[in-house]
Parts: sequence; structure tokens; C-alpha cells
Amino acid sequence: MSLKSDPFGGLPNLGGTIVSRLRDSGIVSARQLARVGPAAAYRRLCDRAGKRLPLCYYLYSLEGALRGIHWSALTAAEKQRLRIAAGEEPAKRPRPERSQARPT
Repeated sequence: MSLKSDPFGGLPNLGGTIVSRLRDSGIVSARQLARVGPAAAYRRLCDRAGKRLPLCYYLYSLEGALRGIHWSALTAAEKQRLRIAAGEEPAKRPRPERSQARPT
């Protein structure tokens, strides 16, 4: 498939299975994927599949594709942000500060 005829523009990380699943879920181009965003696209893919899909092969791959990088180049903080956005990890609440004074 040439880049001109590929509506996903040869984005990295997007093999045939992911592209097929994106199309089946109503996301038919790179532009539409960018509008929807990786977290919402991942949720659509999971809903359509009826199960939770692997984060690295789907959620991280979608983010990496839009940024033009391999998904493994995402930092741990970026991956956590994506998991939270996709509803795959609850947001961590800040820990309450501990009192410095000790009871006597």
C-alpha cells in the first residue's frame, strides 16, 4: 500500500490488524485518529472487541503513531497519563502530608 493511498499515512506502530480494527470502529484516517485521540480510540477498540486489549500494542501504539515514534519510546509518565485517560488506571491522589511534630 503506498503512502498516498493509505489514509493512515504510513504511521509507525500501525499494522494491518490495528488499522482494520480502527476502521471497524469508525476511525478511517490518521486525521480522524488525531481528532478522536489515542485514549478514546483505545476505548472504542476495546468496546468493539468486547474485551480489554493489550495496552502496549494498542493504546501506546496509537499515541506513538500520532507522534511519529515507536511506542516503546514513550516515558513511564506518558504511559501512565495514557492509562488514566483511557480509564485503565485510577488517578492517584496526592498523599496527605505527614505532621512533623511527634506526640510526646
